[in-house]
Amino acid sequence: LQATQNDPFTFIVCADTQIGIASQNREWETELAYSRDAIRLLNKLEPRPLFCCVCGDLVDMESTIFATWSGGDAAAIERCDEVQNAQNRDWKATWNALHEDIALVCVCGNHDVGNRPNAATMQRFVAAFGDDYLAFWVRNTYNIVLNTNLFSDPTDAMEMYEHQLAWLESRLCYAQEQKASHVFVFGHHPWFLYHQDETDDEMSGASAFPKEWGESTTTFPDRYFHIPLQYRKQALALFEQYSVTAAFSGHFHQN
Repeated sequence: LQATQNDPFTFIVCADTQIGIASQNREWETELAYSRDAIRLLNKLEPRPLFCCVCGDLVDMESTIFATWSGGDAAAIERCDEVQNAQNRDWKATWNALHEDIALVCVCGNHDVGNRPNAATMQRFVAAFGDDYLAFWVRNTYNIVLNTNLFSDPTDAMEMYEHQLAWLESRLCYAQEQKASHVFVFGHHPWFLYHQDETDDEMSGASAFPKEWGESTTTFPDRYFHIPLQYRKQALALFEQYSVTAAFSGHFHQN
């Protein structure tokens, strides 16, 4: 029977495939094996999901994050870019095994475009995976994919941040006018961890580094994971105004 607009359906949300993280980018077969296991499970699902959204950090290597570890010079940046290119190719080759009836949606994370993204880093992602933000219908639901890196730190891309914010409002308004049954938002960073008005100053928790990196007392502070309040408030106000059903994210590996 042909599906109607209001028929129920399923979709998959996953995140942080982050190939290369365990070995700090010396190899990434470890993480590719995890992806292959996930893809085998997804392909067996019945009824078949209509799409699978990978919420960012597809790969681990990103030159603005790692080049400083190797001296930060032009040669180090070039080496990092070469590794990221190889990881991007291997990621796409692996995820090409996802069943052709399951649409694959790729979201950019900070390890794809940098903790402080700029036009050049985002263009690298777009060249490899397509638009860094987009929207699409599935049945009667409207799905909005955001580049949350621009909300996390727009310092080097303020014009892009403002353009995306205006675009977001226009898409939400459109979904409301079209009477979407649900509006789902997908991004990499969680908007908040504990409550929507949390500030950096009250974020006292921390998360350990991956155990594969060896013994370390260094941790990731909780404030590393959420969207700063000044930018979060702008998005959440729109989500409330236009009755967004749910916002999905990755990034916070402890969830």
